Parts: sequence; structure tokens; C-alpha cells
Amino acid sequence: MGVALVRTWERKQAGVGAAVSCKRRDLLDLPLADFVRLAPEPAEAFAWVGDFVERQCIVRHDDLPYGTQLVPLVATENAPRDSKATVRACRRTRS
Repeated sequence: MGVALVRTWERKQAGVGAAVSCKRRDLLDLPLADFVRLAPEPAEAFAWVGDFVERQCIVRHDDLPYGTQLVPLVATENAPRDSKATVRACRRTRS
């Protein structure tokens, strides 16, 4: 799902897509070439999200308030570096 979310974000940035999403349609429309190109980055971002959640003292699934927000968090971490400046600034102010 993270790959589909990143792909729709890229398409929106390029002016080709209208919305950023990871619905069933987005997964089914995902070309193999885009999956192969994008898959390693969300995989690394999922590892970061796991560490982040653990640092927040969330160690059990029941402690996670909104499980559906993990994929958008992965996409945020996976955003291109120039888009991450705002995210990094927010992290520093919350640390």
C-alpha cells in the first residue's frame, strides 16, 4: 500500500493525478516497473516507522491509537528529501 500511496503522490506532483490515495484501484493500476522502482524505499520507511512507534512507547498493537495511519506515516517518511524539511522541523520541535 505504501508503494501505491507514494506513486499517486508522485503523479499528483507531476500534474498527472488528481488525488493521493492507496485504494484498491490504485493497487490494481500499479505498473510492475513502478513497483520495482519504488518498493525498496517504503520497505526502509516501514523499518523507520517501527522504530518511531517504539520510541513513542507503543509496543503492543492495542496501544496504537490509529493503525490505519501507519501507511501514511511510511509515505511521509518516504517523501522526497526536499519535501521532508517541514516533517523534520516538526520532529525536532516534538522531541
